[in-house]
Amino acid sequence: MQTRTKAEWRAYSLQRRDMLPAEERRARSEQICNRMIRSAWTAAMQERNSRPTVLVYWPFRSEVDIRPFVTWAWKQSWNVAAPRVDRSLATMSFYQIKEPGDLRLGAYGIMEPDLAQPLLSREESADLIIVPGAAFDRRGNRIGYGGGYYDKKFEQLLHAGDKAGKHPLRVAPAFELQVFERLPVEQHDMSVDVIVTENEEIKPCS
Repeated sequence: MQTRTKAEWRAYSLQRRDMLPAEERRARSEQICNRMIRSAWTAAMQERNSRPTVLVYWPFRSEVDIRPFVTWAWKQSWNVAAPRVDRSLATMSFYQIKEPGDLRLGAYGIMEPDLAQPLLSREESADLIIVPGAAFDRRGNRIGYGGGYYDKKFEQLLHAGDKAGKHPLRVAPAFELQVFERLPVEQHDMSVDVIVTENEEIKPCS
C-alpha cells in the first residue's frame, strides 16, 4: 500500500474536516471546549497561577471553534493573546486581547489582533498554547497548514523556555476524525503535549 506524504495527509484530513456540517462542527467544538475547561491541566494551571497566560488561535473556516473556551478564559481573568502574522518574514507574534472587538481581518483572511493591542513581550512566560492543525496522531505529532509558523514559534519558545526554566503546555483541539494512528514527520516538526477531541483527551507522553 502506498504511503501518504505529509501534503496528502493534510489534504485528506482537511477534506474530512470540511465535510462536517456546520451545526455538527459547532456541537463538537462545544464538547471539546467543555472538555478543555474541565481538564485536570486547566485546574492545575489555575492553582499555580490565578491569572495564567494562554496563547490562542481565532477559528478559521472549519477549525475547531475554541471561542467558548476563550470566553471562559476571559471570565476567569486569564491573560489571553492571539497571533499576528508577518508574511514577509514568515513569523508571528502574539498580542493580548480582551474581547472579540480587539481583532481585525488580517493575513490569509484570518482574524488577528489590531496593532492597538499590547504585544506580549515575553511569550515564553505563557502557561498554555492552544494549537491549531490539519492532522494529528496519537503520538502527539502534528501536521500544520504548510506555512511553518507554529513550528518556528515552538522552536523559539523551546529555546527561551530552556533559559527561563519553563515551557508552555501545548494543547491541540481537534475533531476525532483529524486524529490518526501515525503520521509522517520531519525533524523540524514540533509535537503537542495534549490532544483534546470531542470524545477523549490524548496525552502521548503519559
